Amino acid sequence: MGASDYERRQALQHLTACQQDLQAISASASGAANPAMRLFGALLGKSLQFPNQQYVYLVNGKPVITFWGFVDAQERNRDDALACLRDSLEESLPTVLVEPPPEPVTIPAASEPEPVIAPEPEIVTPPVQESAVQAPEPTPTATARRRPFRLWYLLPTLAVAAAAATAVILHLPQSEPVTVTQPVAQNTPAPAPVTATKPPAVVASAEKLSATLPQKPAAVVANASTAAAPTSAAPAPSSTLSNVVVPAVPAKPDDLVVTPDAVRDGQVQVIDGRWRVDIEQIKTPTGKPPVMRFQFNKGKGIVQISQGNTTCKADVTAAMTSAGNLVIESRFTARCADKSRYRMPLLVCHSSIGAAVCEAQYSADRVYPITIKRESK
Repeated sequence: MGASDYERRQALQHLTACQQDLQAISASASGAANPAMRLFGALLGKSLQFPNQQYVYLVNGKPVITFWGFVDAQERNRDDALACLRDSLEESLPTVLVEPPPEPVTIPAASEPEPVIAPEPEIVTPPVQESAVQAPEPTPTATARRRPFRLWYLLPTLAVAAAAATAVILHLPQSEPVTVTQPVAQNTPAPAPVTATKPPAVVASAEKLSATLPQKPAAVVANASTAAAPTSAAPAPSSTLSNVVVPAVPAKPDDLVVTPDAVRDGQVQVIDGRWRVDIEQIKTPTGKPPVMRFQFNKGKGIVQISQGNTTCKADVTAAMTSAGNLVIESRFTARCADKSRYRMPLLVCHSSIGAAVCEAQYSADRVYPITIKRESK
């Protein structure tokens, strides 16, 4: 018959107290002057190791560890001998997560600018077509009035002027709307110049963009300035998660939480304790991604990297940046047991109300998402 959650929790508390006593005795023995006593202290620190939770039984409510002092041949000694018991206890407990819906407010905010852009082309399109039709109409009236006036004086000069005018019109077609709008403003009422002066710029720009953007002339001009900014700026941050909007995920008890208040106040104590970091989507020769275990105290600590049968260690520091991120980095490469070196990536965690969204940056084009879970405080 299996033990209840309450009995397992009580047994874990009892074993934790025994673990602290053994660590205290081991520390005092390791600092003794007698070599035999120092050896005893080193062995005593490993005595509480056991393969897994299947080797722990409850006898009259007391935990009994069988086959203690060793682990499986394929495993390594755990930094926390009771970590497997804590993990099994946390998995069996039901996680009651209340999902507050404050975040959905950002979803309608993104949809608000869409109806604002839509009505703009519908309002501007009618005056462009009307002005384009009305523009060529006054040309014959203006020329018809000037020709009889000049023919009475000198016919040869009129012919030369007409030839020069046609040559200028053929080489510079864009100057026609400007000359046409002046007589229209004199012969038409006051509202006419407002509609006649604006369309030429719209028509000219619409003719240039018609080959690439098959839309209405007014719609292209109205959205050209606003649409250029997001399309040109969108591909830049695709390599990292710094500019990606990620919805807040409710944090579990073992998740890392970096709130905006903690970043603003520089509270690096949020990373204190023991943490396990798993790198996702990274390809290695062995097929297994590296696993990192961090131990921090007031923003400073050490990291142990395990990949296959190789382990590496390095000193690391944590800090809050002005960009609103928690950054974990190492100034040196990690030293491995086989005398090799391992280049530590830059770990960046973005502040959020829920679980922090983190990534490992090996270089500008090698960025992988990671998960950070607490092992102990």
